[in-house]
Amino acid sequence: MTLDTLPTSLDVVFPDLILAVGDDGTEGYVRAADINPPSSTSPEQAVAEQEARLDANGDWKVPLYAEDGTTVIGTYTVYVKVGEPRP
Repeated sequence: MTLDTLPTSLDVVFPDLILAVGDDGTEGYVRAADINPPSSTSPEQAVAEQEARLDANGDWKVPLYAEDGTTVIGTYTVYVKVGEPRP
């Protein structure tokens, strides 16, 4: 593999559903689009979008789906608090 053939970030394809363990220990799937939102066009937009995703505790929660990718079976929390351990 040479530098010319190394994949770029544009070459990376995420699966539609990613195996995850929900907040209550339930195994399910999260949608890649839910945890990898599109890039913002400005720093101000990025801050506004991040703040809009956070709940009152400062956590970013996304639905946890059953294998069918449609049925919501719980939540998965993406922790964005810097410096705080995950419970």
